[in-house]
Amino acid sequence: MVAFRRPRNLVRCTALGAVALALVLTACSKDEPLGNTPVGTTTATSSPATSGPATSAAPARTELAANAWSEMWSGAAARTPEGDAAATAVSSPDLVQKLQTRLRLPGTAPTFPVTTEQPDGTVAISDCVVPTPFILENSGSWWTGTAAPGADGVWRVTAANLHVPEPCVPATLAKAAIDKYTSYWDAQHQWWNPPDSSNALLGQYLVSPQLERTMDVLTNYASKNAVLKGSPQLHPEISQVRSATEVVVRDCQVWDPSFGIFDRTSGARIAGIDQLDPNQPRYLATPRLVLRGDGWRIAELQGSKLTLEPGQEVACDFAPSSRGLPQV
Repeated sequence: MVAFRRPRNLVRCTALGAVALALVLTACSKDEPLGNTPVGTTTATSSPATSGPATSAAPARTELAANAWSEMWSGAAARTPEGDAAATAVSSPDLVQKLQTRLRLPGTAPTFPVTTEQPDGTVAISDCVVPTPFILENSGSWWTGTAAPGADGVWRVTAANLHVPEPCVPATLAKAAIDKYTSYWDAQHQWWNPPDSSNALLGQYLVSPQLERTMDVLTNYASKNAVLKGSPQLHPEISQVRSATEVVVRDCQVWDPSFGIFDRTSGARIAGIDQLDPNQPRYLATPRLVLRGDGWRIAELQGSKLTLEPGQEVACDFAPSSRGLPQV
């Protein structure tokens, strides 16, 4: 059974009227979305680059192994005669049954295999599979396996085993989502200085409902001679994987006094981003991101001020923490 830690005490945030926390860190509930406690790592080396014209190069062994692995999962997840046949062609009936026992229901199983060529000519595989319907709520499923070429030259999966602990997030997915989230904090200065709800960059970082919330806030501040200064210190990690196209980030931020909304002329702070207690300057942001078209977008940007429990030195932990999912 996967163990979970209870969240630290969170102060319920209320929408700050016209402010909406300016960066639209919107109202949040008292409980932080739970992350999974297990933390694990896996490493792999990429196959060496081949020389010569790309058109004449044969597929790398690691590529052939990864293809067999993905075809096995795709066919097994479909739970159709055609899918079973396709999965069995690149593995074995026993492995297909093993996967289907864990998958339980028909669906899809996007894979993100990390492959490592072994001295004996086989290929080791580590993968955070993200099936729909999900196996684990708010997490991918970590599997390891082996693939090898048969006497007929066809690459087949010869082993597939559930990793312990099981919760995970695909590393490539995590990097893409976190990169987009962190770049948002720099990009926002382009639509905040001055506040411009029609800035074309908004659509490159935000989607509904966050897009409309941010546009409303910018419209409200457009007449206030406002300017956004500074940015919080970010420490993001993935805490939930809801599907291959939706994740939740957990970001234990540190707010510097210079971060806020100010009058462009006088330099006076304008209500909108309240300064935190200097004895507890950490703020927990929990943005939800979705994959749309050419990249990830922020769909919701929520957050909570935190209070220290007796004996606590910090109100939230920087990434990597036990609340973040291990990357595979």
